[in-house]
Amino acid sequence: MQIHFALSEPPRWDGDERLGKTAIVHLTPGLDGVSRAVNEAERGLLPAEATVVVGQPLTMDSSRAPDGAGLLWIQLQELPWHVKGDAAGELDPGDGTWTEELRERYADRIQARIARHVPNLESALRKRVTLSPADLQAANVNLHHGDPYSGSLAARPEPALAPVPGAARALDAGRAASGTSARAPIQGRASAPARGRWSRKRLPAQAAAPGEALDLADHDRRASRSRTTSTPTGGRRRTGSGSGR
Repeated sequence: MQIHFALSEPPRWDGDERLGKTAIVHLTPGLDGVSRAVNEAERGLLPAEATVVVGQPLTMDSSRAPDGAGLLWIQLQELPWHVKGDAAGELDPGDGTWTEELRERYADRIQARIARHVPNLESALRKRVTLSPADLQAANVNLHHGDPYSGSLAARPEPALAPVPGAARALDAGRAASGTSARAPIQGRASAPARGRWSRKRLPAQAAAPGEALDLADHDRRASRSRTTSTPTGGRRRTGSGSGR
């Protein structure tokens, strides 16, 4: 959900004047509050205390509003697509779809929470525009179920992060032809620090033959059969299918 506030004056934050100069402020009861809100949204409930992302565009670009006016841009990332209930027990979700009534009543809850920290919010309010998850998807089909990040950010779905068969060998050959002394990592070898020492993991020398379609599941199976790791004592332990260790 997004909520946009047009204000007749800049927001005056209570407690610390530096908040008014901060581009993004998060309102939350703390880490437990974030966990609780995510859990409620995952169960189809409107969070009682959602994590409120308060953006203040004028801290970065004063031309976005007339002189002396104020703007707030609100984002809520923990809301269900199909609403089964209200964790606070105050709002009726009806048939579970995001109606205008449900959208505005939930925005009222968020506005009241912000107003506890920005005392002049409601007196300075000129206009409020709220976009529910359904509104966001209708405006942009890429915002699936209102997700501002358009789906998973896990590494595996990202094509740009997928390994390319033969890429390391081609890079190394190109450097050799140009006379460059620096060498690219080859055969899938990678190193990373662990507990103050270097731990090395060796991946399969060849994930797929040239021209062979890259199958990530098959790559994982090959990796599990030929993976070796370094132990903290410097000894080598081999793990793989059927090792039992």
